[in-house]
Amino acid sequence: GAIPPLNEAEWEAAFSKYREIPQFKLLNSTMILSDFKSIFFWEWFHRLIGRLIGIVSFLPGVYFWARGRISKRLALRVLGGIALGGTQGALGWFMVKSGLSERTSVSHFRLAAHLSLALVILSYFVSLTRSVYVGDRSLEPTEDAAANFLRPRYRFLVALFSLQILYGAFVAGLKA
Repeated sequence: GAIPPLNEAEWEAAFSKYREIPQFKLLNSTMILSDFKSIFFWEWFHRLIGRLIGIVSFLPGVYFWARGRISKRLALRVLGGIALGGTQGALGWFMVKSGLSERTSVSHFRLAAHLSLALVILSYFVSLTRSVYVGDRSLEPTEDAAANFLRPRYRFLVALFSLQILYGAFVAGLKA
């Protein structure tokens, strides 16, 4: 599904597949094609963004590594992040699959895992970016003081933020 349905016959085929799952049968049996197109768009767009992030990470990484502009170590770290992104896509499919057979929604455990991995990937790339920006140079005294001031609070805020996101996954998954 990188390319959405492009004509009426393809839309009807996709909608026909949706009509076979419990979500349609139990919750959305009155849905019409235009409603389906709306929910389809958001799911498709989410997957498209994930794919674009992978491409935007991979292609420049290969280009700069082939030109000798980045070290082998950094190239491997970028590839590690891209592998995490691929894992995120697989986990996303595993999550969606939980809502296609017997359930009318995805498993909140799988949703929480999908969101958790997103946080891990975000943290990984923020750390990677910071390591490239700072490198081996020592921080200026003002930067060092700011880092020392924020570091303990940052970890607490990141933990609190992560917990809130995971809580949101369980609330959404359980329709609390």
